[in-house]
Amino acid sequence: MNNEQPNEVHEVGSAPLGQPSLEVRKVVRDKILDYLEGHTVIIWGSGATMALGFPSMGDLLCIMSKESDFQELRNVIGNGFEERLSKFFEIRNPAEREVLKDAACKIIGEEFAKCEKAPMNRDKEEYREAMFGLYSFILERGSVDILTTNYDCAWEQLFKQKGIGFLDGFQENELDYSAFFNKDHSSVRLVKVHGSDNWFRYNTEDSYVEKVGIGEVPQENTKNKSHKIIIPSEMKYEDVSKDTSFANLMLAFGRLIKEADSFLTIGFGFNDLHLTPLLKQEAKKGRPIVRLMRDTARSHRGRAFAEGIPRIITLSDGEGITNVKWQERGKTGSIDVPNDDLWALPSFMKLLTEQQG
Repeated sequence: MNNEQPNEVHEVGSAPLGQPSLEVRKVVRDKILDYLEGHTVIIWGSGATMALGFPSMGDLLCIMSKESDFQELRNVIGNGFEERLSKFFEIRNPAEREVLKDAACKIIGEEFAKCEKAPMNRDKEEYREAMFGLYSFILERGSVDILTTNYDCAWEQLFKQKGIGFLDGFQENELDYSAFFNKDHSSVRLVKVHGSDNWFRYNTEDSYVEKVGIGEVPQENTKNKSHKIIIPSEMKYEDVSKDTSFANLMLAFGRLIKEADSFLTIGFGFNDLHLTPLLKQEAKKGRPIVRLMRDTARSHRGRAFAEGIPRIITLSDGEGITNVKWQERGKTGSIDVPNDDLWALPSFMKLLTEQQG
């Protein structure tokens, strides 16, 4: 398989100003359908649920820096929330660091829980239907699993609303790696590698997880419980190694991407220093990957990820157009679709499901 850098550009062209031509849309659609094959694993990042009112990593940075314990974050220089938070923790002694980590978990967990309770509106309902359309579309063509770094319960809410069963790794009140891989499983697997805003742990027992209603808090012994989430810093592996639950989730992530035939990333910025290399390792083997990214210009790691990937297509915002770029075993192609935001899930789904003439 040729893993060399693409060195030949084939410009397919652009649609004329105004309504994108059906021919151009068909080129993009056919390319995407050619890539999304067999068992597709969705990598669902924080950018994917901003349309539902949940904060981005940048939003979390602003929220945390307003708290007295984290005001120094404003002065930390780094590439993204994860790197800046890591530098903030590095200059603390171990005891202080653990106290601040607990405080960060509380801030993040409570912010997401608050967003879970926010009322739905027409735009949010449309987005949720696009999520359901994506799930159904991929399922018709093969099978689907979802791996997410998000704390929100957007997929759980959708599955509950639609009466769809799913596996989240729980066996009673413990996260069990084997629960994702029972031989008779037929449900979509939802792996939340960084935890969830409705998961809580006893401060003295890391393996126990209490899962409460979405947007709720435990009703008893709340003083001894805290949000069970991994905060976005470069010390995540250190935190994971201390907690069997998160270690199991990381193992599940690694195994599921190895089982995938194709990948679809939505709102994932490729800034996660632990998960991104695992994903790239599998994509370099030739498994096709489709990426929906609003802003690739500011995503250095997003651009670097594409280097050496044999089959990858990226849809991104180009200020009034959608930039569509792909690499196909040593060759590259690109096309601009004006007046359409195909990087956004609702428009992406309209493209995939529209009838071609």
